[in-house]
Amino acid sequence: MTKPRVYDYREKSCGMIPEMEELLRQADVDVVEFLVQENKLPQIINALATSDRWGVDVERELSTARVRFTRNNNEPGSVLDII
Repeated sequence: MTKPRVYDYREKSCGMIPEMEELLRQADVDVVEFLVQENKLPQIINALATSDRWGVDVERELSTARVRFTRNNNEPGSVLDII
């Protein structure tokens, strides 16, 4: 198993969603993580948590969050698990 690919988006706000979509589209690993500001979670979840290709879970860490996308290798449909 390969290590997750981690991207730090804590200082980013403009253009974040399209960039994240492209990184997921191009991912050559099964787990991709984004570190983001916690207040950006609704945008990210609304835009990216509907994919049949990726399951999503979130770990909150003070004012930031780790959004983990795990490639779905089984049944279509997304899995959302917010911790």
